[in-house]
Amino acid sequence: MPCVNADGTLTPVAERVLRSMHAPGATRTPDEVAREAAVPLYRARASLRELDSAGFVALDGSAYRLTPAGAAKLDAPVPAGR
Repeated sequence: MPCVNADGTLTPVAERVLRSMHAPGATRTPDEVAREAAVPLYRARASLRELDSAGFVALDGSAYRLTPAGAAKLDAPVPAGR
């Protein structure tokens, strides 16, 4: 299941995943994303891989962080320290 629809909008799960990562200085592991976004771990992992490929999140060690492009998709400012 793709995270970005053909019209460029985010799927509901992708939006929840991105919103779970939007906090100052936030990096989130797939386990943390799954809990915060209220999605199964397999879905969080798959969504993070797809969002990484799309440039909306970036892998930073063993955790992911929101990128400026991801923040823009949410119409939100990039968290401090990015």
